[in-house]
Amino acid sequence: MKALPRPERRTRRDIIATCVIILLTLIVITGTWWGSQQSRVDHSVDASQTIGSDSGTKTGNNDSSNSHATQDKRATQLPKHLSPAWEAPTTADRQLVAGANGVLSIRGTRVSMLDARTGKERWHYDQQREICGVASPSRWTEVVVVFRSPKGCGEAISFDMASGQYAYTRDALAQDDVTVFAGDTRAGTISPRRIEIWRDDLVRTVEVGYQEAPTQPDQQKYVNCSFTSAQTYATMLATASACPDDDSKKLVRLLDTTPEKSDQPEIYHEFTVPAGAEVVAAAQNSALIYIPPQDDHDAKFQLLNKSGDFENLPAQASPGVEAEDQSRTDGPVAMWFDGARLNVFGAEDLHPRFQVDGALGTGAMMAGALLVPVPTGIAVIDPAHGTVERTIPVERHGYTGPITLRISGDSTIVEQRADTLVGLTASP
Repeated sequence: MKALPRPERRTRRDIIATCVIILLTLIVITGTWWGSQQSRVDHSVDASQTIGSDSGTKTGNNDSSNSHATQDKRATQLPKHLSPAWEAPTTADRQLVAGANGVLSIRGTRVSMLDARTGKERWHYDQQREICGVASPSRWTEVVVVFRSPKGCGEAISFDMASGQYAYTRDALAQDDVTVFAGDTRAGTISPRRIEIWRDDLVRTVEVGYQEAPTQPDQQKYVNCSFTSAQTYATMLATASACPDDDSKKLVRLLDTTPEKSDQPEIYHEFTVPAGAEVVAAAQNSALIYIPPQDDHDAKFQLLNKSGDFENLPAQASPGVEAEDQSRTDGPVAMWFDGARLNVFGAEDLHPRFQVDGALGTGAMMAGALLVPVPTGIAVIDPAHGTVERTIPVERHGYTGPITLRISGDSTIVEQRADTLVGLTASP
């Protein structure tokens, strides 16, 4: 019988070499992490919402899920009186995001979800990078935050609104000068050269305009035109753009939000409209544009259908069209605040219903009524006929500027007054 070979014995030199290799590996790993963006992330979640919570379950495309907008409508009664429950600072030029799970506050590079009733922080996230914008489409249960990276404003992270847990991420080449916008099932970015929108798992469903890295040439039309406004709702993406070959006209395109290939837009119809026109609302089958007064023509709305038909509708002259947070659809109504009045339309047909002259911003539905911020408080309006049923007094301590109003939690009314969030609750 052959004797088995003697096992090799580690020498002291072998042991020292192994330890050195392990130490160097740890140094490299630690150095890589320390120098990475992740090492600078400050992320705190709401532990009470992370275990056994339905909000932690992800199913991909969430277009038909319960929305934070519908959750907000649990309130069955309107308050007779209101008093401030809390105040919190926020960045003045960011969209107001509020839902059943709280109100989003933005301070510098930090986003915080505040409890609707108390204003106390529930979760926060800070990765020490500039925030390009935030959005939360009405049928999502997440909020998406878009950050500036070396690639432009193309790093997007979504968080569960209740817990603050990571939901989805995307990172792609993007323009630097973007505005983040949202509809009911899509969020996205608009810049002069490019528009793209994503579904709730942050998968891009369509891109329009200049392509940073096209897979094939000539997939896009009108790449020399500049986008000036866009709205999305359901399967409709409506865009307005100015083209260099004719400064007396604009191009409005009605597009499918989910074409077969995301980098090849599918067009329902294209319209040539007067210069100055902007998209102010969108519905399933149509879009509404505002056309300012020109020469001997009065201002008007124009309802554009994806079949190619259009209808002229009366409008009052607007001080100007703002791209961010001035249009909103809530329940039975679509709204556009033009800087002087709130224009209210039917959410499905986009026909004008009424105007609220002197309004300070967009409103929100609560207990079957439309609440609109006005100089003396909050007007309670019948959304079908525009009748002002009463006005709830609100003391704003001299503030007279624009106000964005949302409903959060069961019954908290939130006003954004420039760089301040104010939570209003019922009082005796």
